Amino acid sequence: MKTAVHFFPDTQFVDHAIDIYKDLKIYKNIFCCYNKKGKVKFIKSPDISLFSNNATIISFINSNADFLILYSLCLPYSVLLKLNRNIKIVWHTVGYDIYSDDSIIGRLDQKKLINMNLYCKLTRKYLSLNFLYITKKVIRYYILFAFRRNYYYNFLINNVSYISSVLPIEKKYFDKRLKAKYIDFRFISERDNFGNFDLQKTNKTNILLGNSATPENNHLDVLEYLHSLNLDNINIIMPLSYGDERYRDYLIRYIKHKKYRFEVECLTNFLDFKNYKEILQSCSFAIFGVLRQQAMGNIYNLLKIGTKIFLYSNSIVYKQLIENGYNVYPIEEISVHSLMTGLSKEEKENNKKLITNELNYSLLITKLINQYNSM
Repeated sequence: MKTAVHFFPDTQFVDHAIDIYKDLKIYKNIFCCYNKKGKVKFIKSPDISLFSNNATIISFINSNADFLILYSLCLPYSVLLKLNRNIKIVWHTVGYDIYSDDSIIGRLDQKKLINMNLYCKLTRKYLSLNFLYITKKVIRYYILFAFRRNYYYNFLINNVSYISSVLPIEKKYFDKRLKAKYIDFRFISERDNFGNFDLQKTNKTNILLGNSATPENNHLDVLEYLHSLNLDNINIIMPLSYGDERYRDYLIRYIKHKKYRFEVECLTNFLDFKNYKEILQSCSFAIFGVLRQQAMGNIYNLLKIGTKIFLYSNSIVYKQLIENGYNVYPIEEISVHSLMTGLSKEEKENNKKLITNELNYSLLITKLINQYNSM
């Protein structure tokens, strides 16, 4: 039996992937986490082994792996360059590892598989000011390392054997240099689902905004647009428990300074699935200002329970959902009326039917078995 060595970052969706590969039963799986802290925060599985030393990782993979399955680019390039060439690399992309910002500032950073505009006007202004604050560090860093990092990245996209993305539409935007074969893989599990739960009635209109403390959510631009509508008696709920701490702190200060007519609730503490689910169930509406693929776990669960979702019309997520037949709406068309009118019964049923079929766990396992048997 062939051996698949998996390397994960310490994130919330690792246990889902472990469940999937344990259910495949076609390879001997060794699950590993690259973690220099010596302990994990989000991974709950007891099957995980921790690695922190690069030389140990290289030796372990070369001695054991027929397949190296990477979740995001969680291993240093210096490790990947020293692996045996006969090891097939499977890259399960998650989002941040394949997107780069197509702007003057963004071009200082590493170009990735999908190069696009990631930020709206106010968010880009924040980043520009932040960029000026750290100009000296950025220039010094990229003069020393940018060429080397791009060399490693170019090497990697020419040596990955198989690749997956969270949304099928993303492969249309991949760098044309990529030689890897596309496979269908989703971070879904039977352990975390909403079952037959539905939206809960609340005294106020709760609106979920974004999924994390990252500028890619374009919180500033969405908040400013909602402010222009003179909305009241609504409560904006913003999950900010993980992401960029500098951005999170700025966002909280910005909100206090603006004094919106509506309430804004910032969730800065990490919540377990049960408590977070209760918050999602209280939101009849959700707004995601992401232009790239992000927040899909939240979006999938909200589609299932009947929440009305708004996204920018030029968002990759919006394009995918519309292509798949979901009832979602553009942020540009948000009005007082649209935030008073939830989805119709027919729209809710359509979304729930589509998402149930799309996230069919048994079907995913069958697809993956067929794909891996053909490798």
